Amino acid sequence: MTFFAKVRRAILDESGAVTVDWVVLTAAVVILSIGAIAALDTGVDSMITEISSQLSTGATTVSGASWGDAAATN
Repeated sequence: MTFFAKVRRAILDESGAVTVDWVVLTAAVVILSIGAIAALDTGVDSMITEISSQLSTGATTVSGASWGDAAATN
């Protein structure tokens, strides 16, 4: 078998095409997951910082709502 026949046979063989599809799909899911985690990370960090500061000062309001407001509306 000549070199060109082997190359042609390799090009026409589709047995690895499904594997390539799954690798590409998995890579896309991983990249999107990392992007989502990075996008949510800053929001969660600021929320944790706000809650921590409110708890350390003993405040009765968080983001403008008083703890008594919920009891007064029920």
